Amino acid sequence: MKHPIQMSDAQIGAFERLPHINPNNRPVQPLNGRTVGAQSGH
Repeated sequence: MKHPIQMSDAQIGAFERLPHINPNNRPVQPLNGRTVGAQSGH
């Protein structure tokens, strides 16, 4: 990440309890030989 932030355990817990976050969580998928990169659209 270009600009990481710090969050307390309490802040992370509050974020994880947001109702719109939990239904959209998916497990991480295996890369299966693919590479991951970051692009900036700006």
